[in-house]
This record gives sequence, structure tokens and C-alpha cells, in this order.
Amino acid sequence: MDDKSHVLQVSFFWPAQRETVKREFRKTAEIDGIVGAIDGTFIAIKVPQHDAEAYITRKCQYAITLPAICDVSMKFIDCYVGYPGSISGCRIFHNSDIYQRITNNRAEYLDEGEFIFGDKAYPLLSWCMIPYVDRGNLNAAQKNFNRKVSQTCQVIERSFAVLFGWFRRLKYLDVNKPEFIPSTVLGACVLHNMCLQNNEDIRHLVEEGLANVEGNEIVDPPRKNAPTDCKDCNKCYIGQTKQYLKKRIYDHQYTVTHNVTAETALSKHSKDRRHNFDFQNTKILKKENNYKKRLIYEMIYIKKDENAVNFRTDIDNLSVIYNNLIHA
Repeated sequence: MDDKSHVLQVSFFWPAQRETVKREFRKTAEIDGIVGAIDGTFIAIKVPQHDAEAYITRKCQYAITLPAICDVSMKFIDCYVGYPGSISGCRIFHNSDIYQRITNNRAEYLDEGEFIFGDKAYPLLSWCMIPYVDRGNLNAAQKNFNRKVSQTCQVIERSFAVLFGWFRRLKYLDVNKPEFIPSTVLGACVLHNMCLQNNEDIRHLVEEGLANVEGNEIVDPPRKNAPTDCKDCNKCYIGQTKQYLKKRIYDHQYTVTHNVTAETALSKHSKDRRHNFDFQNTKILKKENNYKKRLIYEMIYIKKDENAVNFRTDIDNLSVIYNNLIHA
């Protein structure tokens, strides 16, 4: 596939007078010369119709990557969005316009002794500082430097957190045409800067947004087994998921309201009987990160609940050794 199809970059406001920016970063990191912090995050998307495998992240989710540089006030000064989630941050960085511009004409963007900070996913350059590789042999000064890098890079993580807090649609971007995704994300980034310019209160957004961003990855919630009750009878549906619970609920709602070929037991019950499920009050029975264990728990819960509408094939692989546990 063409990596750069549907990729957009915008430099919002690369600081021309950088003394104020450096002074504010110095208060946090106690290091002179910092102009910005760089990192990336994932924007979860629907399964693409073409080259879907390229969009699968290390977390086994479909996503595009949003790398960005921000200043000390959490305003984005450069964004580069659209690469599939499977492509490494380092490769995206080397293909970005800002990398090419600084490499070809550093004096226009950075004076001598000025640089940006990034984590270990980025290359070490004269204008891009990253932490020391810790193999257990770092001295006190190197550990202190790494701690300062970590503190500094928190500003870009908070910036992403505020972005997700303001624009919750970015937690899962339900867009059918992938060519519209980069412009949608960049539009949100522009509005993000405008809101910060207007001194909007962001304290509640940081905490909320950080629940969805951790470094350069989408954070998966604990994997869950969750039942959803039918509003019109005493039946329920039990299922396991590795996705965000809201995303899985959305998928079930979609199969009910649209003519989806691959039916679930939930959608079949809903369509056949014209019943409605209480998606808003879905309960979590068990949290388990291990996929095989989660499947076993799912089968146990289905077999224990005589009102479960799940297909009988959902429990065909449950060993008889669990019978005592089920009937206890």
C-alpha cells in the first residue's frame, strides 16, 4: 500500500521567538533549550475496507497514528496524521514534513542549542533528545536526565488527553471514507489550540483523556465478560470482549438496527421477537486480560444462566471438568 495516501500535516505555529517557550520548559525540566515535546497517539477507527491489516496496532485495534509536537502550554505546533497504526513512530517521523524541513534548514526552525524532547521511540539527533537506554547500568546523572525527559514529555501526553476529552469522537472515529479521517483529526487539533487560546478550563479533561491515552498507544480497558439484559423479557446476552465496552455495545446496537449478515445471538433475539436490550445498563461480570481464560469464563457464565440467549455453539468447547464449578 502507499503509506502516504491520506496523510496530512500542518504546522500551526512554530514559535519564532522561542525564549518564552524555553523559559517555561526550563521551569519543568531544569534543562535549557527545549522548544517542544513530541509523541504520538492512536485514533481508533472502523475496520478499513482496503489494506485492513496495515491498520492493526500492537494492541490489535484498527487505528491511524497522530504524531504531534506541542509547546509547554499544550498547544500543538505540528501535527502529522494519517499513517496506519502498524507503522512505527520512528518511520513516520522520518517521513514527516517537519523532519525534512529541520534536516534541510535547521536554522529556520531551531537555533544552536535548541531541540525537542521525545521518548525512546524517536531517533537521537542533534535537535531531538531522547532518554538513555536503561540496561541497568545508568549512573545517577543519566537516571536524573531520563526522569527530566519523562517529566517534559508528560506535556504532550496531557495535550492528547485534553484533545480526547474535548472531542470524544476521536476515541473511536466512525468514518466510512478513510480519506476524510486526517482532515477531521486535524480540524479537532486546530479547535484544541483555539480553546486553549481562550483559556478554557481543562482540569477535568486531563484526567478523563488520560484514561484513553498512555504514551503513544491507545490504552485497552481490562478485558471483560459482560451481560446485557433484554427489556421485554427475562433473557440476557453474555459476551466477552477485548474492546472498549462502549465500542462493543455500539457494534451490537449496529447489528440490531442495520441489516447485518453476520448475526449475533443478541441481534437474532432482538429481530425475531422485536425486543429491545438494555445497553445502557450492561453489567461487568469478570475482568480478565488472558484471552483463553476469558473464553472459559464466558462459557461458564452462559451455561450457568438459563436465561442466556447465546447460541449453544458458544459453549460447545467447555470441558466437563467445569461442571462442578457451574453447579456449585
